[in-house]
Amino acid sequence: SAITIVTTIKPLQLIAAEVLGDGGEAEAVMDPNLSPHHYSLTPSARLALAKADIILWVGDGFEVYLADFMAEQAARTAVITAARLSGIHLLNLPQTHDQNAASQDTPLSANRAGEKPEQDTHTTPHDDHHLDYHLWLNTRNAALIAAAVRDQLIRLNPAQAPRFQRNLQGFQTKLRALEREIQELLPAPHTLNYITYHNSIQYIERQYGLPQGTPLLINPEVQPGMVRMLQVRARLRRQQPVCILRETESDLNLLATLLDGLQPRILTLDMLGFNLNPQSPPADYPALIRNLALQISGCRG
Repeated sequence: SAITIVTTIKPLQLIAAEVLGDGGEAEAVMDPNLSPHHYSLTPSARLALAKADIILWVGDGFEVYLADFMAEQAARTAVITAARLSGIHLLNLPQTHDQNAASQDTPLSANRAGEKPEQDTHTTPHDDHHLDYHLWLNTRNAALIAAAVRDQLIRLNPAQAPRFQRNLQGFQTKLRALEREIQELLPAPHTLNYITYHNSIQYIERQYGLPQGTPLLINPEVQPGMVRMLQVRARLRRQQPVCILRETESDLNLLATLLDGLQPRILTLDMLGFNLNPQSPPADYPALIRNLALQISGCRG
């Protein structure tokens, strides 16, 4: 019988659908135009998750308000927590306890000196609040998530194991082609001049060797103090960025205050696939990553 995979966010749905193929249906319950950090389950979403054969989510550090519900569902449904998969690559956020601290302008490097970006290793956290959970932006993480989906699908329908394995291999081939395409698409790192609103694309930056500057805000949930705002304004005047890369939920009023008259291009990153249109293919995982890379590549300065 057809298998139903329910994910929290659309990027995970896109990954799951690649492996599931025509063996069932993959759906996401969260509106990609809303912040997953503050999402509360609607009755229809609760029902969809309750009926799912497999549930796929990032983890309680990302979909914070779903932690209790997922713990209950794990007793009766196969729940894949992407952030807890063996080998998954997680990056730290800059470590700070004070939004006013001058040390915020020092980016945290997960690499030891001289290592290539792709050699970053899995982080075993002591405090999940210091982790960046945009993990689906790393294509190698996407491959690991897809493999975990394959394993659960085979457990539910062993007779279709060859098909699910072929689907996974096809997705892996797509990912390798995507990585080559992104390498060719992105310009030389020294030609890029952008600042991110907060740490949102460092998985892409690390994977493809892009320059990593500290974002305007370390924690977008915390209002910066006056000292921090003055530091940010001074940095913006020095750098004169071509682009500010923001997310849908970024505070535009705060951003205008920080810019203080500067007029860089403000680009809204589609991290969750809101702008992917199923009626205008491709509307798949490679398209999501490709679109982000195209936006970044437009910030030459």
